[in-house]
Amino acid sequence: MVRKPQAGDSVMTPRTYRWLDRICRPIQWIVGFATGLGSYVLCTIAVGNAWRLGPILPILVVTLFGLATTIIHELGHYAAARWAGMTVMHVRFGSIEVIPQQQGWRVRWNAQQKIRVGGFVVAACDPRRPMRPQALCLVAGGPLANLVAVAIFVVLANVWPSAVAGPLLWTCATLNAGVALGNLLPTSRGKGTDGMRLLTWAPKDVESDPRLVYLRLQALSMAGVTADRLPGDQIAALESMAIPMPLIALWYRLKAHQNRGEWQSAAQLRETYESLMQALPDTARPKMVAANAVLRTELAFAEAMQSGDASGLTDGLLPKATAWLVPSLWPRCLALRAILAGNIVEAERLLDETKRYAEQSMDKALPKSEALIRAYMLSLPVDGIPLLRDVACNEAG
Repeated sequence: MVRKPQAGDSVMTPRTYRWLDRICRPIQWIVGFATGLGSYVLCTIAVGNAWRLGPILPILVVTLFGLATTIIHELGHYAAARWAGMTVMHVRFGSIEVIPQQQGWRVRWNAQQKIRVGGFVVAACDPRRPMRPQALCLVAGGPLANLVAVAIFVVLANVWPSAVAGPLLWTCATLNAGVALGNLLPTSRGKGTDGMRLLTWAPKDVESDPRLVYLRLQALSMAGVTADRLPGDQIAALESMAIPMPLIALWYRLKAHQNRGEWQSAAQLRETYESLMQALPDTARPKMVAANAVLRTELAFAEAMQSGDASGLTDGLLPKATAWLVPSLWPRCLALRAILAGNIVEAERLLDETKRYAEQSMDKALPKSEALIRAYMLSLPVDGIPLLRDVACNEAG
């Protein structure tokens, strides 16, 4: 399953979805079963009873090759996104998560993620160009990479047809062919297969679909437009959509207030946040855990800036798993705690850490936003004296 820019719920009707599911989902199951069985048989021929592990070894080999096939698929999406000029924000292979940076990558093994053969690529479009060609390129990249791999493995299997290497190479070819075909079949499994997404983005008038507003805002933000400069009508359009889109709109509103230093207005969004969380269906809550934690933390930060009381910025407010995804946020919160406690040296260290993380982010609006917030934090009075004056004196000394 691949996460990538989506056209809302798709321009296709629910009836179309149902018919495609009825036709293609059984075929998808057949393809999956045939791929798994064929790969197991080929591996059994290749490794036999090596190390006296019986049927266990072929299963392990197929699982390992399956993960490699997933990596090929996701790397295809990644390469296609970069080729199309998109900004890749998040990649996952099984339990391995990768966050691209301005320089290098941040990588972790997500112990909370179930170990399974699957992954995703999240990328934002370049707002200066039409989204449709970029999205089509991104979606097609995964299956195309698998098909190229099939051709390579078939050639290698014919060049190196030994008793072990030949069947193993055919196993790799079979797995890649199965993944390519399974993903190209248009079904709404999960968030939709690559085939379904290709159909979603196929109509030439998809660019005018109002449900693409989230992708437009995301693209502008990644290109460096801060929340206070985003089109207000587009944020209002998000608010008029079904949940959870209003929560995303709330985040943009909150960040806009923060960027302008409107801390009372930002803190007053707490009531809206609570009402939206009550309206969030139970089925959607697991998917919103990270976003909910970030929103909750940003609201607590705004309340602390407004009141001068950091008691709401408690340890554990932002779980470590989520903090890894937004590494500039919690150091900023700790810096505010240090400022309000009068620990200027620690506050400066934490603000520098926040700045380093923000400048490495692929979100070009983030360092601008953090710089604005940093200035407001440094203007807070400590013992009646603005901290900015103390910092200026320290730098002058």
